[in-house]
This record gives sequence, C-alpha cells and structure tokens, in this order.
Amino acid sequence: MYVLGMSGNGIYRDHLANARQMGLWRYLRMSNFIHRNTDGPHNPYAKVYDVPALQRDFADFEVVSSYKRWMHAPPLPVERLPFGRLLGWHLWAHLRPRKAAAAR
Repeated sequence: MYVLGMSGNGIYRDHLANARQMGLWRYLRMSNFIHRNTDGPHNPYAKVYDVPALQRDFADFEVVSSYKRWMHAPPLPVERLPFGRLLGWHLWAHLRPRKAAAAR
C-alpha cells in the first residue's frame, strides 16, 4: 500500500491507512495517536498513566516501585538511545494492596 508518499506492510500499513482516512495531522495529534500507538492502529482508546494518576485510579494499592522504559518501536533501535530510562515511554509499576483494602 502506498500512502502519503510512504508504503508499508502489517501494522505500518494500518497506521498509514488511518492517516490517509483521518488526515495525517489529525491522526498524529497526541489526543488521537496516543491511543492508536499504545495498543495498535485499530485501538480507539488506551489510557496512559503517570505515577500520580496510577495512585489516584488504584487507591487501594501502594506503588512499591516504578520506572520507565523506551517504547517498542521496531524496526527503530530505540532501546539503544542514550537516556532511554529518563525519556522512556512505558511506565512499569509494581503495586501491592494496602492493608486497609486487603482487610475489606
């Protein structure tokens, strides 16, 4: 498939098809693209967390540890870029039930 001056297969083809259908700049707006990029081009909604939102939405749990890692972006070797942990995309969090919540 050839779209917007680019071609691709698989997931890339699907992203390009979305961009053609919605318009490139509308598709790349963070309010839209964050959903399609997080779980794939066919996902209309994904929720992205930072630690305060995680604590708010999962109040019955305490955050034991959290850290960021680069996004998975084949074929780009993003995991080799410097400062990947500081600039990472995926938030990994380890939670445990709060004692008051576990007693309920």
